[in-house]
Amino acid sequence: IMPWKYNLIQSSFSGEKIFIEDSELGWISAEKVNLVNPNFKLTIDENGARKSGLVRENFDKSIIVIGGSFAQGWGVNDEETFSSKLEKKYSNLKVYNYGQGGYGTIQSLLLLKKKIQEKEMRKLVIYTFIDHHEFRNAARMSWLRTLATLSESGNVKLPYGTIGEEDQLLIKPPISNLDFPFKDKFSIITVLEKAISKNMSKEHFPNDRTRKKQQEIITKKAIVEMKNVANSFNTNFLIIMLDAVNYDVLHKYENFFIRNKINFVDCHIPLMNEMVIVGDYHPSPKAHSHYSECLYNYISKKNLLN
Repeated sequence: IMPWKYNLIQSSFSGEKIFIEDSELGWISAEKVNLVNPNFKLTIDENGARKSGLVRENFDKSIIVIGGSFAQGWGVNDEETFSSKLEKKYSNLKVYNYGQGGYGTIQSLLLLKKKIQEKEMRKLVIYTFIDHHEFRNAARMSWLRTLATLSESGNVKLPYGTIGEEDQLLIKPPISNLDFPFKDKFSIITVLEKAISKNMSKEHFPNDRTRKKQQEIITKKAIVEMKNVANSFNTNFLIIMLDAVNYDVLHKYENFFIRNKINFVDCHIPLMNEMVIVGDYHPSPKAHSHYSECLYNYISKKNLLN
């Protein structure tokens, strides 16, 4: 399975599957992927982390990076991701890039709980945040439809969060978009599918209007849990803010981070011109250089690796 076809360059994949199904996470990077196409090279190691282009066996500190495709570095070469560039700024540091295309906060949290136990000498967890993670965390219908439309299988599953009766975060098993038969032949079926999907309210799965109201608090609670997970392993936690359609969203989260004593650094830049990949909305190598420099300066200022 590949969660999406990446239509612009699918023809160059030669059947290479970047992602595989996962019963808890929905999907995850396959191990030992070696994808080479005319635009970039993407290599995943035997543990599911993206390679940096640097072989570093001797180190006494490590960083775990989690997040979506901005963290993974979709569209740039292994050595051009901000994780790789950050690693090269140190002689004794290993950066494990577990960014996964399409992930939000909920999936990143679940993955962190798995990976943080495996890594030694961990000093810092970095979560890359964009405002669209809110939609993903609440399994909004528009996002479920997007996953279904762009997936190879047509039916990708997504774990999601809800808010319980006692105002606690509840993480639910993966769910997929409704898939009505014959919708490719009759447009009315597509209309009905969208209407039913948006308004359905199964047990433990509130309708889309309710999920819209909850998405911000779901995201904030998941971020706090990320911090708690990292700290429980005596590891610092840092959020790097990379993108937002509405800058008011960034300011809203900045205030939340300050109140909750969460380390954060705003490294976002307008993704246009030389900062964005042509024909895509993902950051270019030059944007990743900016992110790595921004991170390096903040980490040094706050002494987060000691």
